[in-house]
Amino acid sequence: MKIEKDNMSVAAGLLAALAVPFVMLATAALQGMVLASIWAWYVVPTFALPHLSPVIAWGISLFIAVSLTRVQTKVDDRPSSPPLQSIGGAWLALVLVWFFAWVGTFFL
Repeated sequence: MKIEKDNMSVAAGLLAALAVPFVMLATAALQGMVLASIWAWYVVPTFALPHLSPVIAWGISLFIAVSLTRVQTKVDDRPSSPPLQSIGGAWLALVLVWFFAWVGTFFL
């Protein structure tokens, strides 16, 4: 009984370790698609600039994120949220931004 439980936890750990790169790749792809779409909807017609590929849009967002990130010096006492909740929240935020930007295109 104990051995089966240990094997299950090892299998779950391996599955989680293998899933992380795929989740990161899916998040990067979604972020790139959202940013490239918003760029095409708003910036291209307004400023006559060229379209961005999702990869270039994602790279620009990474550059901005790294440039604006500050090192946390204060220890936060609040418990951190579970990883799946954080990932789901990030995906939901991207999809909502994408949706509202798309709705905004009807008012251009």
